[in-house]
Amino acid sequence: MGKPCLIGIGIAVSMLAANAEAVTLDASSNLGNNVSLNAATTGSFNITGLLSPASNYVLPYQINSASVVFSFSDDVSDATITNESYTAYTPAAITSRLHYVTYTDPYEAAALSIGSQTANGNTAYYSVPLHLASTHLDWSYYANNCPGYTGACNHQLFQGTTFNYETQSGNTGTFNLGFNLSPANLANLASTGILNFSLGITGDLILNSARLTFDISENPALAAPSAVPLPATLPLMLSGLGVLGFVARRRKPAL
Repeated sequence: MGKPCLIGIGIAVSMLAANAEAVTLDASSNLGNNVSLNAATTGSFNITGLLSPASNYVLPYQINSASVVFSFSDDVSDATITNESYTAYTPAAITSRLHYVTYTDPYEAAALSIGSQTANGNTAYYSVPLHLASTHLDWSYYANNCPGYTGACNHQLFQGTTFNYETQSGNTGTFNLGFNLSPANLANLASTGILNFSLGITGDLILNSARLTFDISENPALAAPSAVPLPATLPLMLSGLGVLGFVARRRKPAL
């Protein structure tokens, strides 16, 4: 009966492995969401607290696959004036002036590193041509020889109009960085439940979110094989296999 018993045990182990449930979960990084970044930063994902019941998951975890996605966006408030000028104002000749402003949005980029895996990205370049942005009736002057004009001042007061022209260029928008974890990074995550990462930052960026998505199977048998309860039908199946073995032995012709 030795062989049928071994066969039954093998089938039982196979059934336990086949019945292990796999789930897909999302983990957020310890940096949080909507975080302003302007320098190199490190962070991590910790999946242990997401596994429930905890008794069904033991280190090293059985992680089947995993991927990361980091979402970044431009800090829209960082465009600065890089050039500004007004047309010359001659009191007796004109009643308006032109105001030119150039805005520049700085280049922004991020580099993600997890183990030997890397990904790089940056905000997109854009350009807005010179255009009339607004007008203002907001300044007064003395006509003829006031002020800054040699001679007598006759104090003729005029209201002038400023025409504001703007142009803007630079980088802005959102972008994502991510990849599927390599076998080496999967092994590191499985061994500790923690995945560390580093970010290189150029300019001012907002980290909208950082997400780790992983597929994991329950592995309670690895923790304490003797404590794993057998399915209700398994003892009956093993008994049946024993009976079959006994019958087969009885039918075996004598040598």
